[in-house]
Amino acid sequence: MTSYTIQHTPARAALNRLVAAFQQIGHAMTGADAALRCGREAERLLHLPEAELARMGLTRDTVVQHAFRGYLVD
Repeated sequence: MTSYTIQHTPARAALNRLVAAFQQIGHAMTGADAALRCGREAERLLHLPEAELARMGLTRDTVVQHAFRGYLVD
């Protein structure tokens, strides 16, 4: 009795491309979520009084850099 092994490389390649596409979408969504969180933090900080910002060691000019520091470094 003879047995044959058939490899479906075109199907595997298509599956790999599909997986890669979903991974890229996931990375994009993760990045967008992080940017939104940073933006919300900047908005929250900008609504604080000057005295509160000063206690945190911030000025209005440095709030955005402070809020986005982790996002821009990653």
